[in-house]
Amino acid sequence: MENLIKEWRTTCGYTQRQAVARLQQVCPGLDAALLSKIEHGLCEPSSPVREYALKELASRNVEILSESQGNMPLQKNDAEIGDFGLVMRELRKADKFRPVTKEYLCVLLHKNDREVRDMIKQMRDRGVRIASSSGSKGYWLAKTEREYNNLRGELIGRAKALLTTVARMDASTEGQEVMNLNGSA
Repeated sequence: MENLIKEWRTTCGYTQRQAVARLQQVCPGLDAALLSKIEHGLCEPSSPVREYALKELASRNVEILSESQGNMPLQKNDAEIGDFGLVMRELRKADKFRPVTKEYLCVLLHKNDREVRDMIKQMRDRGVRIASSSGSKGYWLAKTEREYNNLRGELIGRAKALLTTVARMDASTEGQEVMNLNGSA
């Protein structure tokens, strides 16, 4: 996301003073000077500030999508492209350093955690190179072969670990009797 806080403030129509007042609820030390630095990319917002903006921006975007008229900051066809299109739109704006979080997608799509993970899996199954990292939160489109190879390595590692677990379980149950509910063999 290019500049989440600036996008949040302009989408919501807040003046700088109004934005500072809202953000001070989650970050009491934030002032107009710090907000300006964040908006100009001179420093990163804290996690609480980022999450506050994401949640309100997501709820505003969903409200805007349901409106039939007015000057929409989102693409006109967002309502028509469906949930997968909305996810792709967000993934295109994201990168390794500013991934789109699962929590943001849950709020945006009005879906739970599992449903969002299932959507990501379905998109990957269709060949979309959606990157993620076990060391951080969020998703983005793999824009380089290096990013894709890192993702590929993690997925292959998970698959190998699952196969190892299945092999160990197979080996440990060979020759064992299965106990019925009465406790007898």
